[in-house]
Amino acid sequence: MDNANEAIRLAVMMAASGDWSVGIGFGQVETPLPEETRAGRGPAFEYARVAVERAKNTNAHLAVHGPSHEATRLEAELQLTACIVSKRRATAWEAGTLADEGLTQQQIAKELGITQQAVSSRLSAALWFEANRMMDEAAKSLNRQLKMLKEQ
Repeated sequence: MDNANEAIRLAVMMAASGDWSVGIGFGQVETPLPEETRAGRGPAFEYARVAVERAKNTNAHLAVHGPSHEATRLEAELQLTACIVSKRRATAWEAGTLADEGLTQQQIAKELGITQQAVSSRLSAALWFEANRMMDEAAKSLNRQLKMLKEQ
């Protein structure tokens, strides 16, 4: 993927589901990109393959590997985020999805037929905004790493 924000969010959601082991590798890729990911070449694909194997042995089902020490920090942050996301209840997902769409807590409460306090409680218990911020910051960090790699 060439969009770090989308890649981070997708990786966390897939890992949090418990159904996937997700590896994030960052670096250069050989172009043109192949139709199948397995046929991909370049350091990013190699790092991703290593990360996927490591992810299989983590509680978070997620690992990050790359050419810098930044990968270690990103991995720790994203593993914690995936663990938080995996604990969310369906009611938190209802409220959080609407919040992500830009609705206010009052609007969410009306939509769900609950009180604004219940919406606040659901979002707070799910660490909704904190996890979103962590993913946003991880994407910024990943973008910085990719920019530095391109400049080398």
